[in-house]
Amino acid sequence: MAREYAVYVNGPKGDQVCILPDEEIPSWAVDQLDERHFSDGGGVPPKNGKGSGVKAWEAYAVDNAVDFEAGATKEEIIAACDAAGVPTE
Repeated sequence: MAREYAVYVNGPKGDQVCILPDEEIPSWAVDQLDERHFSDGGGVPPKNGKGSGVKAWEAYAVDNAVDFEAGATKEEIIAACDAAGVPTE
């Protein structure tokens, strides 16, 4: 999977290490990354701040085949995702 941005991870010596998009991910860093770090995986929307609105959560729920009521609030959509076993963190 390709990354669009640099990521910072905890290095093997406890220091912070920057991995640029064109660099290979070291084996010790793999467990620190998930789908949100890759450009082809949408990942879980944030619960607060930029990108955390009801529209983002609606799209995420639809992409993950989660049913929710029309006009549902963000909190209701998150609860529906939780109930369906879809990650919300």
